[in-house]
Amino acid sequence: MEDVYNNTELFYGILPVFLGTQALYWVTYLVCPYLFSSFWNKLDAGKQSYWAASFVSCTLSTIIAIKTMQIGFPRGMYMYFSYDHYWADERARDLCYMICGYFFSDLAIGVYYHDKWPGHIANYIHHTAGIFAFAHLAKWNMGHGIALSTFMLESTNVFNNLRWFLDTAGMKESHSTLYLGNGIVFTVSFFVIRVVAFTMAGYHYMIVKGDQFWGLHWHYKALFLTTYFTCFSLQYFWFSKLAQGLYKILTKPKKVKKVE
Repeated sequence: MEDVYNNTELFYGILPVFLGTQALYWVTYLVCPYLFSSFWNKLDAGKQSYWAASFVSCTLSTIIAIKTMQIGFPRGMYMYFSYDHYWADERARDLCYMICGYFFSDLAIGVYYHDKWPGHIANYIHHTAGIFAFAHLAKWNMGHGIALSTFMLESTNVFNNLRWFLDTAGMKESHSTLYLGNGIVFTVSFFVIRVVAFTMAGYHYMIVKGDQFWGLHWHYKALFLTTYFTCFSLQYFWFSKLAQGLYKILTKPKKVKKVE
């Protein structure tokens, strides 16, 4: 399968995002001790790093989600199910570069801290599969519909990161209303966007557009099937963990203070 865009264009599309994301991470890491002085020094090096990386994740995920919505929402395409496999858009290709640059940056830091970061193995799988898939979709200049459907998943990351921030700050143990409210919103949005909508995206591009899909080059089909089902499996795995955690919090009996 021939590339429409070469590796040089791919490199120069990804590099600025990688460098910008690294810069944002280190600025955040240096500023955090002053912003969160009450508990920052109580965190180990891994959690301090993960805190700064989570802030970067919030920022990049929000930008990617907003740009994704700006492509399809004005045309009434909320989950990009009206496209076929040949549809391509320059803005979608730029988002492929952006998310690859962010994933490379996050991996570079995550590999260094390894198991000091929570969910490090799933993070490796997720980021590696994402880089592999989106780099090829950018080079081949096709499959941008499923790429946009995948970029929509980033819209839930802010709730995930906020959940970790609140937990690390001790609000989970204190049964904070903010922690519970964020957990409910995160679980519901995760189910709607990452489980239901992403499953529907797979149905659209493999079943509704099945005649077109199965007639495409085997490189594209192999890439699509491998990366889609890797991401698909992670969404269901993560949602099962989320639902179990929320259920435990909601059903946990509240401690009643004894009156003497």
